[in-house]
Amino acid sequence: HNLAPLYPVHRLDRLVSGLLIFAKNGEKADCLRQQIEAGLLQKEYIAKVIGVFPEKEIVVDVNISYNAREGKSSVEKGKTACTKFTRINTNGEYSLVLCKPVTGRTHQIRVHLQYAGHPIANDMLYLSFRIDPMCTNCPNLPPKGYDEEGLWLHCVRYSGPDWSYECPYPDWA
Repeated sequence: HNLAPLYPVHRLDRLVSGLLIFAKNGEKADCLRQQIEAGLLQKEYIAKVIGVFPEKEIVVDVNISYNAREGKSSVEKGKTACTKFTRINTNGEYSLVLCKPVTGRTHQIRVHLQYAGHPIANDMLYLSFRIDPMCTNCPNLPPKGYDEEGLWLHCVRYSGPDWSYECPYPDWA
């Protein structure tokens, strides 16, 4: 496609899908990175979560601490983190939620959804899979295809002061 070289502007966690922005030159990449650092960019994700998420916007504004040894974040003393959540729809078992991180901490959306009581439905790191061996209908079993499909968290939109990019919803949405 004659696009080389490309310059990545941001990253997604390994299991997260969706929009990824590359610049065609280093100058534009630096400009976009400066917009990110200045808080001028807005990111939007969708997540498929357990349960019926509330209809009204929920703002989770709790600190997050990342434990590199465990590869996991938690709500504790740590860096400030804020995420806005709005339910898109629900089927009574799962809800599709629009996630707008105000800050950008490691696993922020995943941790804040867990904190709100609605973890991502196939998030093996932040969803408890304690199962009663006698259970005949266990809703907390990890969904089939988790490893191949990735996390039910998808970046759908990035926008800046004078631009916006978006991509379609994935099949699981």
